[in-house]
Amino acid sequence: MDELASRPGPRYVAFDLETTGLSARSDRIIEIGAVKFDREGVVDTFSTLTDPGIPLPLVVQRLCGLRDSDLAGQPSPHEGVAQLAMFCEGCLVVGHGISFDLAFCAEILPDVFAHRAAVDTSELARVFLPAASSHSLEELSRFFHLLHDNPHRALSDAEATRRLLWKLVEAGQELPAQVQQRVRDLCLGQGWMSGEFMAAQLDPAAAPPGGSLAPAVAQDPIRPEPAEAGLLDTRWVVDALGADGLLARADPRFELREEQQQMAVAVTQAFNRGQELLVEAGTGVGKSLAYLLPAREWAARRGERVVISTHTITLQEQLMAKDLPILETARPLPIRAVVLKGRGNYLSLRRMERWLRAGPAGRHPDLEELKFKVRLVVWAQQTTTGDRAELRLAGRDSEFWEMVGSNVDDCLGPACHNWRDRRCFMARARLDAREADLVVVNHALLLADADSGGTVLPEFHRLVVDEAHHLEEAATQAQSQRLTLRSLVAVIDRLPELPSGELPARLRSARQAATAGFGDLRALAAADSARGGGTAHVVIDRRQAGNPAWQRCVKSLHKTVRELEPAVAALRSAAQSETLQGALWPQPDNAGRECALAADALQGMARLLNQALAEAAAEPGPASGQVVWVELERGDRAVLRTAPVEVAQALREQLLDHCETAVLTSATLAIAGSFQYVRDRLGFDGAEELILASPFDYLHQSLCCLPRGMPGHGDPRHAGVVAQLVADVAETLGGRTLVLFTGYAALREVHSQLRSRLNSRGIVVLGQGMDGTRNQLLRNFRHNARTVLMGTSSFWEGIDLPGDVLQCVVIDKLPFPVPTDPIYQARSRGRSDAFAQLALPEAVLRLKQGFGRLVRGHGDRGAVVICDPRILDRSYGESFVQALPRATFNYDPVDEVAEVVGRFILGRVEEM
Repeated sequence: MDELASRPGPRYVAFDLETTGLSARSDRIIEIGAVKFDREGVVDTFSTLTDPGIPLPLVVQRLCGLRDSDLAGQPSPHEGVAQLAMFCEGCLVVGHGISFDLAFCAEILPDVFAHRAAVDTSELARVFLPAASSHSLEELSRFFHLLHDNPHRALSDAEATRRLLWKLVEAGQELPAQVQQRVRDLCLGQGWMSGEFMAAQLDPAAAPPGGSLAPAVAQDPIRPEPAEAGLLDTRWVVDALGADGLLARADPRFELREEQQQMAVAVTQAFNRGQELLVEAGTGVGKSLAYLLPAREWAARRGERVVISTHTITLQEQLMAKDLPILETARPLPIRAVVLKGRGNYLSLRRMERWLRAGPAGRHPDLEELKFKVRLVVWAQQTTTGDRAELRLAGRDSEFWEMVGSNVDDCLGPACHNWRDRRCFMARARLDAREADLVVVNHALLLADADSGGTVLPEFHRLVVDEAHHLEEAATQAQSQRLTLRSLVAVIDRLPELPSGELPARLRSARQAATAGFGDLRALAAADSARGGGTAHVVIDRRQAGNPAWQRCVKSLHKTVRELEPAVAALRSAAQSETLQGALWPQPDNAGRECALAADALQGMARLLNQALAEAAAEPGPASGQVVWVELERGDRAVLRTAPVEVAQALREQLLDHCETAVLTSATLAIAGSFQYVRDRLGFDGAEELILASPFDYLHQSLCCLPRGMPGHGDPRHAGVVAQLVADVAETLGGRTLVLFTGYAALREVHSQLRSRLNSRGIVVLGQGMDGTRNQLLRNFRHNARTVLMGTSSFWEGIDLPGDVLQCVVIDKLPFPVPTDPIYQARSRGRSDAFAQLALPEAVLRLKQGFGRLVRGHGDRGAVVICDPRILDRSYGESFVQALPRATFNYDPVDEVAEVVGRFILGRVEEM
C-alpha cells in the first residue's frame, strides 16, 4: 500500500450509487462503490450498502438484486456519503452519468459534492463514440470487452467506469491530428470538466495524419441493365409465396398465407396494367413481402424505378434490414435498393463549419452546445452518410442540429465547394437514389418531391405507399409553413459581423421589429391560453378584428414586413458588390451567393407574414384554402403556422397523376368495408380495391370487453375506476398489460393511483414521459412481463409485442381528434355533419390501430378492454364495433372484467 500511495501523478476516483429512485430529494442511497486509481492502475477501493429506511421499490429490486433484508442494519446514507467524501479527498471524481450521483451526495454533504468538478464518461462516450448503438455503461463495457460482471451494483459499475475512461481516452488519441486540435480548441477554458480532461489527454503532434472534417469522395454507383423485359406472371408470384416456394426455401420461419398471395397478385396486376390500387391488409397478412416481391421483379425486368414510401423509420428499417434481404436470398436480382431521407436529415458541412466558427448564442458558454459541437467534429470525420439518425439526438440536440442540417433556404447547390468535390452528404444520397432501382423514402420526402414538381426524388412512375393511413397528415405537413423569431434571427445571425454601413443597420432594424412583432404574437397566444386554461391556438381570421391584442400584432407585423423589405434589398445589393470581405465567410468565393440566399429566406418570411395579415381580413372557412394560426411552443415561444385546409386535389395533381401505378396499403384504411373516406380525403377516386382480413382467428384468439357501468370521462370517478380495472387485470395476468391513453393528463392520474398498489404485488408500472423513453419502456416491458405499460399516441401503432409478453390492451378513451385543433376546425366548417364526416372516421381508424397491438401471431391470445362508455351509450358506438376484428365480445359489468379476461386467457393456458 505504501508503494501505491507514493506513485506520482494525478489521482482519480470512479464512483457509483444505487438508489431507490431518480429524485435526489425524495429518494435514498442504498449502495456506494468507489475505485481510486491513477494511470498505472487501481490504488484502493471502497464499497458499502446503506439502509434507506424505506421499502425498496420493486423495479429497484429487479434491477440490483437487493432486498430490504440486505439493507436492514447497514450504515445510513449519511454515514456512507461521509466515508465516500474522505475516500475522494484530493482526487478528481469520475462517473457514468455522474451528475445523478453527485446530486444525491450533495443533498447530504453539499460543501463537498455541490458544484464539484467531475469527469462524466457518459458525456465522453457520446462525444467520442457518437455513432455507438448505445452509451449505457453495460453496452459500452460489452463493446470494449471490459470486465463488468455485476451490472447495477455500485462497485462493479465503478470499476467498469474506470476501465471505460481509459478506453475513451484511447479513442480520442486515435483521432487524426486536425480533429484532435479542433477538439482541444473547443474544449480548453470553457468550464466543461470532461472536455478539459480529454483535451489534456490529446496530443495532435503525436496523432495519425489526415483528418479532414469531411469524408472521402465516394465512387459513383453503377446501375445494372435490366435482366429481362415483359410483364410479371401472377402464377409465378403465387408459387413464390407458396408452401414450397422461393420464400419458404429461403426462410425457415416463412408461413403460407393465402391473403399474402392474394395481395401480391393484386399488386402484380396493378404493375402490369398501370392501375391504382387500395389494399387494406389486416395484421399478419405480411403485406411488405406482398408488395416488395412484385416491385423487385418489375424493377429487374422493366428497368423502371419503384419508390416505396413509409410513414415510420421503424418500417423503413424493417424493409431494408429484414424483408429485402430475405427476398435477395430467395431470388438474387441485379438491382439496388437504397433509403433516401429528407435533406434535413443530412449534415451540411458548410453550415457546420460556419456554426463551429461562431461563438455561443448567449453571452455565456452554453455547455450543451459545446458538447454537441465537439461530438459533431468527431462524428463528421467518421460518418460516411452524414445521417442524423446515427447520432440518436436527444434533449436539445435537435435544436443544435437545426444549425447544421441541410436546409433548402441555406444551400448553395452546385456552387458549394462540398457539392463540387462530391463531399455533400445530401447530394451523394440523392445521387445514390438516382442510380437505384428501389428507393425507400418516407411520406414527408415523397410529398416534398410532389410539392416541388419532382425536383427532390429521381424520376419514377411506380409507387407503393405503406402506412397510407398517414398520407393525408403527411401531405398537410408538407404544404404547411411555420415561422418563429428564432428562425428569422438565425438567418441574420448566419451572416458574419459586417463593417458598419447600410446592410448591418437594415438587419438590426429588421431584427428589432421582428422581436417586437413576435413578442406581440406571444402575448396574443398567452392571453388566449389563460382564458382557455390549456394550450393556445389562436386562429387568424376576421373574427380577430375586434381583439385589441391582435390589433397590436397587426401594427408590429406590418412594421416587421416594412423593415424586412429594405433589409432584403440591401442583401441583394451586397450580393452584387465586390467589397464583401471573403475571409469572413466559410467559402470566401461564395460570399455573394450567401447574401443572396439570406435575402431569399427573409423575403419568404415576409411573404408568410403578409399572408397572415391577409387572412385576418378573410371570412372563416375553407375558401382561401389555408388556415393560419399562432401557438406557443416549448419555452413560451410564439409560432406562426399555416396549413392547407384540404390536400386531396394537390395529391391527385402533384403525385398520383404522375404515376402509372400507385398502390396504397395499410392495416387500417377501410371503415365498415368501405374505402370511401380514404378516397375522399386522398383524391384516390378510380382505384381498384382489396380488403384482406387478418389470417388470425380473432374469434378464438381475442376477447373484446365493452364493460357496462363505466363512468364517463367527465365523471371524477372515471380515472379511479380505470385504475382499479387495470390493477385487477394486471394482478390476474401477472402484468402483461398495455394501457393506451389519448393524453398525458389521464395517463398521469391513473399512473399515480396504480404504482404503489401494483408494486406491492410485484408488478412494475411504467408510464410514457415519466419512466424512460419509448424505446426504454418497450425494452423493459419485453424483458419482464410482470409490467403494466402506459402510453399515449405513439404507442397506438408501430409496436410489436408478440407472444405472452402482452395479453391485455386497455383503451381509456375513444381516440377522437382534438376538436380545438385549427386544421380540424377549418376542415369542419361548411360541412353538414363534421362529426360523422371527419371525427368519427378518424377515430374508428385509430381505434383499429390500437386494437391491432394485441394479436401479432397465430399463437397469441389476449383481450382488449375499451373503457369509454360512449361505445355502448351513443348511436355511433356501433361504427366502432363493426370496424373491429371479429373477436369474442363481452358486455359484463366493469367489476367483473378481470375475472372474464382471466378465464378467457388463463383457461386456454391451462388446457395447453
